[in-house]
Amino acid sequence: FNDSGGEPEIYRFDTLGNILRTVVIRNAVNIDWEEIRQDDKGNFYICDFGNNDNERKNLRIYKIPNPTNLFNDTVDAEVIKFSYPDQKEFPPSKEKRNFDMESAFCYKDSIYLFSKNRTEPYSGFLRVYTLPAKAGDYTARLIDSIYIGTGPFFADWITSADISPDYKSFVLLSNNKFWLFKIKEGVPLTKSEYVEIFLPEISQKEGICYVTPDELYITDELYKQEGGKLYVISIKDFLAK
Repeated sequence: FNDSGGEPEIYRFDTLGNILRTVVIRNAVNIDWEEIRQDDKGNFYICDFGNNDNERKNLRIYKIPNPTNLFNDTVDAEVIKFSYPDQKEFPPSKEKRNFDMESAFCYKDSIYLFSKNRTEPYSGFLRVYTLPAKAGDYTARLIDSIYIGTGPFFADWITSADISPDYKSFVLLSNNKFWLFKIKEGVPLTKSEYVEIFLPEISQKEGICYVTPDELYITDELYKQEGGKLYVISIKDFLAK
């Protein structure tokens, strides 16, 4: 999908970048789409929760059936509306601006959300929320926070997340690295052990996805003739440690 201001549609494409199909979500608006995820039943969740200025009150996640099972190229989505329990001002003061969101994954009947920290001065923490994975109007549940590091914030912004198909690990992505968390006892608690894995170069990386339990796809946005690529990385050695 395209970022903020794009059409309310998603694209199927191959690993060479050729667009094979476009599906339009009729009842959706692309204010700031930032993440797309899939649950274990095949449903897709398109996350319109980008919130750069920390002032949005119209956060949405659109849930649609797996497009592979659709006969048509248009669909109406179930709508998950939500707000944050700890946000009282729109926008809050700069030192409290931790309500931007670009990352989520589905686990069982819940959606896990990971904030993109925009605090000034930078605090180094991201917040973790959960939502029910069904249509409704909710107050998200704040379940935890993770200390990522001292910054700079461009290196520690969380721009995408995914959970492995075997539910044994999950990853959080930034512009020059990602964090690999090992899941204990089948629950993706943020207290799990993790390792920080640096990537060869900095770019505007915005998407990460498991292909298999030990292989990832990463994408970056095309910006000033840089990026616009699909990367493949094996994490087998890191999982073995």
